[in-house]
Amino acid sequence: MRIHWFAFTVFSTQEHGRDLWKRHLQDALGFLTDTERKGRGFDSIDVALNEAKFYYNPIQPKKQDLDGPELPQVEYYHVEIPGSACDCLLPTVFRDIFADLAASGLRFQVKRIDIAFDDVPFSPVEFCKAVINGYAVTLAKRETLSLVQSPFQVKENGTFGSDTCYLGSKTSGRFLRIYNQRGFTRLEFVCKDERAQVVCADIFEHMYGDWDYLAREHLVQYIRFTEEFSQWHDFIKTAQSADIKISSARLVSLSRMEGWFERQVAVSLSVFYEVWGPKVADTKLKKMVTKGASRDRSRYRSVLQLANAGGRL
Repeated sequence: MRIHWFAFTVFSTQEHGRDLWKRHLQDALGFLTDTERKGRGFDSIDVALNEAKFYYNPIQPKKQDLDGPELPQVEYYHVEIPGSACDCLLPTVFRDIFADLAASGLRFQVKRIDIAFDDVPFSPVEFCKAVINGYAVTLAKRETLSLVQSPFQVKENGTFGSDTCYLGSKTSGRFLRIYNQRGFTRLEFVCKDERAQVVCADIFEHMYGDWDYLAREHLVQYIRFTEEFSQWHDFIKTAQSADIKISSARLVSLSRMEGWFERQVAVSLSVFYEVWGPKVADTKLKKMVTKGASRDRSRYRSVLQLANAGGRL
């Protein structure tokens, strides 16, 4: 196995991020170069070799009420190391970065890790057919299965025709990508947000020689096949399912809040809309929300972190 994408967010200053870059990444990926780019909630993006990126100066929320209190400013940065940049790093660099951040006492979140397995003993089409035939036992929904075929695309080995199979939603915590554009078949297991954090914490506490087996255990937890798809068992070998379950306390709290809305507020809100009409009701409701945002919301501080993470932190 190999790590083919690694991205993380750290709630600290950009100076901390630049120091982290110098210690762990600069020798292999070069100096960070200032650009005029901005995006993903940041005003500034520096770029290094092979499109490795350092995001800083996060865009801060603006207060909606001019008379309301100043909203707290949050300082954090984000590092993104794509596949081509990962190829230039020793695998242990990712472990060293994770250990460094864990020991720092800072709040940080691994946002994405792609684990790639090369030369798997099945093609994207064979994998797709095995799922269609009902041989797969997986946490992914069947409707997320797709197969993209490009018969005239030239592979890296000079032959024609490439296939890519996807399983799992790209907006979820895990999904699979199986493709053969490089000539051989590669399986990529993509983990994001809390799942990525858990996978890294589990794998990186072991020696590098154990990573391949541990990564297959996490893969088996997501998907396994019956004996009819024998190529899968040739690939997985003796790996057993990793017994790790996670549930975001922030998402659970938000879910409970939504449940309270449905039980206690929905009926009154429906009457409110029917009496005033949608347009007037929307205006009045917006004013209420704006007023609420200006008050003390400290009890919801942890849940509000979801607002800066697209609802997935």
